[in-house]
Amino acid sequence: MNNNKHIALVYLGDFFFDARLINMTLSLLSENYQISIIGTHENVLQTKIFKNVQFHQIQLIKTGALKYLEFHKKTKKILQDNTYDTIISCDLYSLSAVVSCKKLTQQIIYDCREIYFELAAHTKKPIHRYWNYFFERHYLKYVNQIMVTADTDLKYLQNIYQKHTLLQWHIIYNYPSKAFIKKSPNRLPLSIPKNNIKIIYQGVLQKGRGITKLIDLANHNDSISVVVVGDGEHHNYFLNYNQKYNINENVHFIGKIPYLELLNITSQCDIGWALITKKGLSNQFALPNKFFEYLVSGIPTIASNLPNISNIFNKYRVGEIVQSNTIEECNNMIIKIYKNRDEYTKTIVVAAKNFTWDIQHGKFMEIVSGK
Repeated sequence: MNNNKHIALVYLGDFFFDARLINMTLSLLSENYQISIIGTHENVLQTKIFKNVQFHQIQLIKTGALKYLEFHKKTKKILQDNTYDTIISCDLYSLSAVVSCKKLTQQIIYDCREIYFELAAHTKKPIHRYWNYFFERHYLKYVNQIMVTADTDLKYLQNIYQKHTLLQWHIIYNYPSKAFIKKSPNRLPLSIPKNNIKIIYQGVLQKGRGITKLIDLANHNDSISVVVVGDGEHHNYFLNYNQKYNINENVHFIGKIPYLELLNITSQCDIGWALITKKGLSNQFALPNKFFEYLVSGIPTIASNLPNISNIFNKYRVGEIVQSNTIEECNNMIIKIYKNRDEYTKTIVVAAKNFTWDIQHGKFMEIVSGK
């Protein structure tokens, strides 16, 4: 298929560490779209997969609230200096800059990957919550189509923004691509004992993600090894917490890993960790990337009893749901899963076929084409 359409994807973050953005880009490339990425990536990885993608790197000097204004101005300048048929705003923080160029493009798509005014981090910050709501409500009037990540988000936001009658709503789940799972040398820390149970947490390092619970669990049971992949605002907090409370040397922080390499590490572990606090509506509706990444990597998950996650667990035996959230319960679940890992693996192989990006590709391309 020959395609001369040019699409810009705008994201306040690093493209090479964002699964959703990478999967959308690969879908567009497979249909021969011209792609531009505008973001705050530190480096452009030299890989032939993205050789035809034009990257615009925005370096932010300001901090705090001023960085959003700086991002807006620099992004707007890039958008105005180029011509795009479609612009995709890949988060709330890029929406204003994208909308400011609405007269220069045929279509604006908003990828609403969170309920931004119900984030757990803003539970005790009513001004932040209201600002996110006001900001999003205002700019949605200029958006043609909106994508969300779960049915619960769709119903909730449709009700909140029911006055936006011309807005077209879609669900694009956070399904990963199995194409990134390849046989490779062991990337796990060499100090992990061969017979230890390897538990992985991957994602943003923030409070409310069950990371301190995982460290407590590692202190309780020295026959497990914890691998923490990612970075975030509370990275140092978790490092200090581990040094202070864990007498075992069985928690390994290995930093951020580019998404193209991430699942190779995931698939070398035994159990995935997806405990999320119910603090904040956005968390209560959570259906995180990491859960599906564990699934397609072939490992069972220990997860919180949240509705969107529980619905999948009720249909497929892909791990265990935490009920009481105690160390003893979590430890017993780990032992149970590890002893019965062959049974879980059989179920996961079947279930994983229903949760890959290939399933999302066709629908995403329909959204982009405006059908």
